[in-house]
Order: sequence, then structure tokens, then C-alpha cells
Amino acid sequence: MIELSIVVTYYNSPDALRNHLEALSMLDKSSKSSIELVIVDDGSQDAPAFDVVENFGPVDFNLRLFRLVEDIPWNHRSARNIGAHEAKNEHLLLLDIDTVIIPDLIQKALVGVDFSDRAFYMLPRRDAITGEVLKVHHDSLLIPKALFWEIGGYDENFAGYWGAGPFWLRRAEVAAQKRALKHTVFLDWIGEKTADSQAKFRRKNNLIRRLRIRTLRFLLGLGIIRRKQLTYSYEIGDNGNS
Repeated sequence: MIELSIVVTYYNSPDALRNHLEALSMLDKSSKSSIELVIVDDGSQDAPAFDVVENFGPVDFNLRLFRLVEDIPWNHRSARNIGAHEAKNEHLLLLDIDTVIIPDLIQKALVGVDFSDRAFYMLPRRDAITGEVLKVHHDSLLIPKALFWEIGGYDENFAGYWGAGPFWLRRAEVAAQKRALKHTVFLDWIGEKTADSQAKFRRKNNLIRRLRIRTLRFLLGLGIIRRKQLTYSYEIGDNGNS
């Protein structure tokens, strides 16, 4: 059985966070001893994760909380870097807050994952309302921690830009080809997509935004600017363990 750090980025989504806590509470004792839940709040003002966990009450699994000091829109990949950096276990399950884990699939993942061939896994999700299995999601990822950083983590030059997430997957695919890595879909789905998410906030998917992202990618490719990681200050919260 592997030891797994479940890293979930959070922003003003209290219902979804409570769903995560309830789902992990349903795991058997052996599975709970093999996981930690790392919640990283990327600057919530209305419903900070620290408050949600405190009001939820004690949990019987390892729970750790962090929060970015500055509230920058669409900075959840910086939050994800923090979670990957702070995670204590060798394997990471990276999820958005609107992807609520399914307990029996987490238990299956703990015993069924083979990283002997330097693999990482892209994960599809299921719609919580319709039950439809959705396509592979670039922000739903199961990967060894060392491999996450070897590929490069997330580039914080793109902080504040919604829509830059798939670039990590493209870079990972290139790395997989160059470094004899393997990635594949694991399980039929790993979690259920819910409506309680920062995705409900309006996105400005306009020409200026796209041009800025393309310009950043071009300058990074030329080496004119360097990749940024772990550049934002964050706080450590009290855990919710009993």
C-alpha cells in the first residue's frame, strides 16, 4: 500500500470542502493511516478553509492546512505548488476543490498503483448530478512527488491567468517522451465534479488574456524570463485532527 498526500486547492467553496472531509472520514482505518489531506487555500476572503475546517470539527485522519496570504485571482496552481512542497508522503493526488473524492476508489488507488515504470496517471471525473464519466482532467493527477518536481511543478509566471493549466500537461507529455516516463488514465474516475467551485466565478477568456499567455510562453521558451515556483507567502493553519 502506498502512502498518499491528497493535495486539494481551495477557494471560497465551503460545501465542497465539507464533502471532502466527509468522504475521507468514510475510509477504513488502514487507508486513513496511509493518507494525509493537504488543503491549500489560495486566498479566500468569504469562506476561508481554516474557518470551514474549524467549524466541521475533529477528523480522524491526518489533515494539514495552508493559505496564501495574497488573494490573486486564478492562483490555485501556486497553491498546488505549496501543497506539493509541504506534502509529507512520496505520492501526490492533486485535485481541484470541485473534484470530491470517492472513498472506495481512494482505497483502490492505495493498493493498485504501480510506479515502478516511473509512471504518472491522468484522472477523469464523474459528474455528480448526471453520473456521466467526464474526459481526463488536466488538474486531476496522481504522481510521485519527486517526479512532479522533476517535470517542473507549476510555473507561477501564469498566476492570475485562467486557462494556463493545460500547459503543465503538455510539458509533462514532452518530459514523458524525453525521459522514458509513462502516463495513462487510472481507474474509470477518481472523484465527482460538483458545482461548488471557484469555476462558478466569471472567467475573462478574451483575446488579451490569450495573447499574454502566449507571450509568456514565448519568452519562457527563449529563456528571457525564468520559471517561478514557490514565490508567494503563505500561512500554516491548525489541523482539524482529533
